[in-house]
Amino acid sequence: MIHEFKKIWKSYTIGLLWLMGIIWPLLGIHADGTLSFGKAFTLWLYIAAGSFVCLLLYIMNKSGNLAPVTRPLSAMRGKATAAAGVMPVWVWILAALIASAIFPVFTSRYAQDVAISVLIYICLGLGLNVVVGLAGMLDLGYIAFYGVGAYTYALLNVNYGVSFWLSLPVAGGLAMIAGCIIGYPTLRMRGDYLAIVTLGFGEIVRLILNNWMSLTNGPNGILGVNPPSIAVPTFNGGFGIEILALKKLQYLYYIALFLAVITIIAVRHLNYSRIGRAWESIREDETAAELMGVDTFLLKLLAYAMGAFSPGWPVPFSAPACALSARKALPSWNQPWY
Repeated sequence: MIHEFKKIWKSYTIGLLWLMGIIWPLLGIHADGTLSFGKAFTLWLYIAAGSFVCLLLYIMNKSGNLAPVTRPLSAMRGKATAAAGVMPVWVWILAALIASAIFPVFTSRYAQDVAISVLIYICLGLGLNVVVGLAGMLDLGYIAFYGVGAYTYALLNVNYGVSFWLSLPVAGGLAMIAGCIIGYPTLRMRGDYLAIVTLGFGEIVRLILNNWMSLTNGPNGILGVNPPSIAVPTFNGGFGIEILALKKLQYLYYIALFLAVITIIAVRHLNYSRIGRAWESIREDETAAELMGVDTFLLKLLAYAMGAFSPGWPVPFSAPACALSARKALPSWNQPWY
């Protein structure tokens, strides 16, 4: 144990000193120009104590002193893994869906807000996986398509009264068009050159959205975005249809969950399709794939378009979700959502 500790104590000490150098400017330098050390040092002590305990457990495990404890735990883990492997995959998927469905019932509004953000970023990550993971193209301006989808819904809803559900395919289609416009002149490049060009296009989109005041209202954003709504049958005095606005945050969570599940299924089918295999061949060796008859440019453009569609069509509900958070923070507004 002592020999193991001697090998890593220098790196551990240097790491703690670097941590103190990072924590103190964040907590010890105040806006009025004063300096303090107490808060930063207290936090550093807590982190140092916890990391030291973890370090001791790691060293004891490496030296074999924890073998009487780790061996039974390893055996139990092996049995649990074998038991879990016996269960069909659809059982775990069903359990995950049930847990996701009842999540808003047992959680607070803050947890639901975080869950919506997580589901949005799941959709973004899946689309980015199509471009970077499957086709092997490093895209650093990918977030621009997120903005195209969100602003499309906000502008259509505020200016023309288009509903949320009709805006979904329109937002995804415009994001795909934006992906083709950006991808067509850039996808003949490879490697770092492609990354730099896509980063530049992403910055161009951000600057346009941030400075076109007459269209996007600049950094203030577009206000007055309506929440999604659904048609509900009513039987009060006869059969009728009532439009129900999904104003509560938990309803937006279910919409985000539905769209995330649809995105997961779509990306999975793309991954195991002939197009997905062609993307993987381009990723591994573009020259060899082209020699084997793969239309590399067309398939790369298709990957860019599909990757742009993934963040473009689910994100319009982020506009009413953000508006809901803002209205909860500003109770003086005349029309609260709920």
